[in-house]
Amino acid sequence: MKAVPAIACLLAAGAAFGQTPSIEFNGVPLGAPAQAVLDRNPAFECRATYCSLYPTSSFSRICGYTGPSRDECVRKILADSRWGGTIPDSYSVSLRDGAVDSVMIVFSHRDFARIADGLIEKYGKPTSDETEALQNRMGATFSSRTLQWHRPDGAIMAMERASTVDKSIVSMKTAAALASERAGQANQPKATAKQL
Repeated sequence: MKAVPAIACLLAAGAAFGQTPSIEFNGVPLGAPAQAVLDRNPAFECRATYCSLYPTSSFSRICGYTGPSRDECVRKILADSRWGGTIPDSYSVSLRDGAVDSVMIVFSHRDFARIADGLIEKYGKPTSDETEALQNRMGATFSSRTLQWHRPDGAIMAMERASTVDKSIVSMKTAAALASERAGQANQPKATAKQL
């Protein structure tokens, strides 16, 4: 048996240490086939262009309405639906040519700091990290932190306060999804002009 030189092991470990992981959610990388989403969590409902999961509202659809096996089924859905230590309100997965193109995860604002810290630990320092003050109609002000990672393989955005002050989102997109989004934005004025 031939011994592997120590320097080769150090070089390989150093190369692996410097690499950031691919963009993924619950072990499903962006670009993976839609089937990978279902394999990870059968509670997802998939159509031709998207998959979605609303963990607490999927109980009856998957587990039935009553019976002793329902409790076990509900526990499994909740366990499989965990992300970063929280159970999101929803997952929305967009598909392009049958593969995961983007993901949006909506969750409780009270979990944002933990999720943000986990994203920084996993993906490194964000490209931008900004905090702004928001004001509601009653005059109350809230801080809202937004972190963004711009990478060759796509982008990640974590927004502390999204549609409401108590909901946060994380959005993950492939490079192809970003390019398509930019093209759509560039063509929007022409499309609007045609409708006038």
